[in-house]
Amino acid sequence: MQLIAGFVDLSGDQDASVHARAMLKPMVPAVPGWRERVWDGNGISIGLLFGFDAELSPLVQRDGSVIASDARLDEPFGEDPAQWNWHLAQLAARDPASLAEVLGDFAFAHWDDGGRRLTCGRDVFGIRPLYYAYEPGRFFAFASLPCAIHGAGIVPRRADRGAIVRWLATSGAAHETLIQGILRLPPAHFLVLEGGTLTVQRYWRIDRAAIGTNPIESAAAAAEMRRLMDQAVRCRLPAGGQVGAHLSGGLDSSAVAVLAARGLRDEGRTLRAWSFLDRPRNDIALEDERPFVEAVLEQEPGIDWSPVGGATDWLAGGRDYDDYAALAGEDDPEHRVCADAAAKGVSLILSGWGGDEAASFNGRAAIAEQLTGGQFGAALRELRAFARERGLPLSRAIRNEVTAYLIPERLRNFARSLTGRHTRRWSALAGLSDAALAALEGAAQPLTMSADARESRASLITGTHIADRAESWAATGARYGVAFAFPLLDRRVVEFALSLPSAMFLQAGRRRQVFRQAMHGVLPQSVCERHHKLSAFPGITLDMVDNREILQQRLEAIEARSGNDVPYLDFERMRTLLAAFPDPGEVRAAIAQGTEPDPVAMSAVVAVVVALGTADFLDQYEP
Repeated sequence: MQLIAGFVDLSGDQDASVHARAMLKPMVPAVPGWRERVWDGNGISIGLLFGFDAELSPLVQRDGSVIASDARLDEPFGEDPAQWNWHLAQLAARDPASLAEVLGDFAFAHWDDGGRRLTCGRDVFGIRPLYYAYEPGRFFAFASLPCAIHGAGIVPRRADRGAIVRWLATSGAAHETLIQGILRLPPAHFLVLEGGTLTVQRYWRIDRAAIGTNPIESAAAAAEMRRLMDQAVRCRLPAGGQVGAHLSGGLDSSAVAVLAARGLRDEGRTLRAWSFLDRPRNDIALEDERPFVEAVLEQEPGIDWSPVGGATDWLAGGRDYDDYAALAGEDDPEHRVCADAAAKGVSLILSGWGGDEAASFNGRAAIAEQLTGGQFGAALRELRAFARERGLPLSRAIRNEVTAYLIPERLRNFARSLTGRHTRRWSALAGLSDAALAALEGAAQPLTMSADARESRASLITGTHIADRAESWAATGARYGVAFAFPLLDRRVVEFALSLPSAMFLQAGRRRQVFRQAMHGVLPQSVCERHHKLSAFPGITLDMVDNREILQQRLEAIEARSGNDVPYLDFERMRTLLAAFPDPGEVRAAIAQGTEPDPVAMSAVVAVVVALGTADFLDQYEP
């Protein structure tokens, strides 16, 4: 991985070189061997951090231009970051809109000294992060991580409370961060700073008209998906060094891990993998992903595997958070994965993130789409098969697979309010003050699926949650010099998956059928044929209700030190939510019987944990 930063003086009285060097320091990974390189021009400085041979430094000067990047490009550009940079520089100089031609993950900054123009770009799904701060007439600063910008004192380290509430409710806007004065360049966008004026433009969009129009047969579709998956994994394997992977036990991560393990084995190398698995408990037997993880390990005995258990320390608060919407901190399990990866010399971790949105799409709204398209017989056959496969009455299948998509979201929310059911959105916001909730005015609506399959599938793959997760992992990995790659977000895989009809993913009552068929012979049968993904840490529900007193103490401490003046929280609502916690014995009984605890009571738990966690996050920032 590489980390980039830069500063442009727009006032004529600032030292760009000093600022650029100061921006690199907060980003230095906590592992030895990282180098920095800074290029100084007239009123501009561009710097980078890199952990490989200086001769391969991706800070390239050629033909009166300078470019720095955090990039991994696919064929035909080879393994040399300098070649990747030169290609990106040519596109930026010729026409930034031509970045749509690039396959791979990238964030870059290109300075054309002759034209005095800065161009920055980011890949189509936002795998590599890029942030900036801009004050017209004063400065423009950019960096791979927000900490570079506020850590160098370019903007104050102040949280944006409105953005935080909007994120809790809707995942936030594509350009927002949680820090005042710092924006993110959205995925599939570039920006140009010229003559002191900043413009931001999109260079690539999903072709909505092509969604679901591929006439290919199911068997051929599965074969092509397998070919593209092989390609997506192999092109992300570096020529040397240690490689790791997530192994959750689900379809997506297991497929990536197995394909990577086989690709590395062909070269005499070994894959290292990590699985999130709950810690053993004496009070109750918990069903987690262990049997599916073990099935993969038994089939692929060469994988060097490590489990990563859950923890309860975070319930007491005081977490050290990153600057990201995931509100993850040092006690987050992903930090333990990255720390272990760095200790073992792993510089790249492959993940199955992004599969649900395209490649292993679960066929949601497929039956509703058939009905609205007049395919009544096909829809009825699929409804009956779906109900039979899951042991549901036909009426329940109709409610889940038809009415849920045909009835407008506003009416569905009204129905939920009448029955006492809570969505994640409202449970997450239940402890917030009226002043905080006012920040929701004009916010984007949360992602919903409808019978308009093209629009729904396009929204799913371009939702801000894709970049949110990738950015959070990028920040975690950056602490340890570890990068993440996502084969299921390979553009070739995504565009092919989107071209297939929705109904192809839901066949004979079984979801994710294209991907399942593609992974026959790759995954163990138990993994390939499974219906449901289990929680990585099923005991977290018990941990939260068992520790209600600790959560109560945290709330009291916040109230005491704030003098009841926290514009974010409503303390009376929080006390009401704490009183509504379910009895731990009832939760244990529900889990032991294989049922879900009372959803209304559990929504109170979610609201308290989210609100207190966000209060801890805010404590890190200036008022």
